[in-house]
Amino acid sequence: MKYLWFLLLLATNSFGQKNNHIGEVGTLNIYGNGKVVVGKIIIAHGVNKQLFLKQLTQTKDTSGIYTTTIVLDTPEDPKVVGYNLKLEFDKPVISVNAYNGIFSGGAFIDGLDTTKTKWSEQATELTISKILGGYTIIIKSNSAIKTTIFGIAGKLKN
Repeated sequence: MKYLWFLLLLATNSFGQKNNHIGEVGTLNIYGNGKVVVGKIIIAHGVNKQLFLKQLTQTKDTSGIYTTTIVLDTPEDPKVVGYNLKLEFDKPVISVNAYNGIFSGGAFIDGLDTTKTKWSEQATELTISKILGGYTIIIKSNSAIKTTIFGIAGKLKN
């Protein structure tokens, strides 16, 4: 009987330890044309639970410039408190511009780093324009890029 209690305690303790680490960070691939991975989301649970990826597209124009469009949105309330978004690119980009959001309160940091492979924004609060379809980020590059998105809760279901 002592061994049964010991095994039960050991199993419970091991299970509890595993649960403390499961789901803290998750990865979700983003596919273009249903086959090619064009990006991924790194989900840190507890961060920006209300902000989701609505759409990610990548097109090439006649001059050879690629345009990657990321649309972020919220299922209900257009306000995102504690907004902190980071994008990483597998190759340098030309530019990153964001539209359809209003920032308020606290510090706001926006920028493409010197290597042109990382971009970030932070604000105490971001209000997303529901009328204009979400918070839109447009990335220009000389080649197709894969984008990793940090600071959102996942992908909106259609």
